[in-house]
Amino acid sequence: MVTRHFGILGVVLMSTLLPSSARAQFDIGSGKLLVLLQHAPLQEELGVAHGSRGELKQWAQAHYEHDLPTAKIVEMVTERFRLPAEKQKRLEQIRLQVLGGHALLLDQGLAATLSLSDRQRAELSKIRERNNSDFRALARELDALRFQSLDARETHKDPYRIRTGDRLLAVLTPEQREEFLRLQGPPFAPLVVPRSADPD
Repeated sequence: MVTRHFGILGVVLMSTLLPSSARAQFDIGSGKLLVLLQHAPLQEELGVAHGSRGELKQWAQAHYEHDLPTAKIVEMVTERFRLPAEKQKRLEQIRLQVLGGHALLLDQGLAATLSLSDRQRAELSKIRERNNSDFRALARELDALRFQSLDARETHKDPYRIRTGDRLLAVLTPEQREEFLRLQGPPFAPLVVPRSADPD
């Protein structure tokens, strides 16, 4: 994987060297979701047995550098730790909370569910390019933090993830935003943070 050898900066360089039609959308939420899975609040939310929590923590740590899409993380955790259907649904809701507006680019099913128009899809593509410019600056900062804990690295990414996600959410109509909030389910407390009035 690119990040294993070159750090997060490698993902950015790869995305800027390829033509836009060939770029894979980087899943900004994967690291955050894997860090959350290492700690008690999410493990309790998912009903993970106490005897399996250490295994889940080790699994999440081991997969941090694997560039797994958040949807794949949900699938793998559900299968490995035998989550019942209602807990899988809750993990999917929390995945959408982690991603915020980035889910509009990463999840084609969500885009269809929300009935995004061609104009909205075009606007999302423009915002993605702007976000990529911000991400290059973030990547340089994270490269300097590569020896910090995973929690510290993800905490450093949080403001970027939220700010750029809010830019993407701004393209939604009030009705679409309401539906997206419904799909996210009840707020997961560790993810609740104050929002800036201006997503820029």
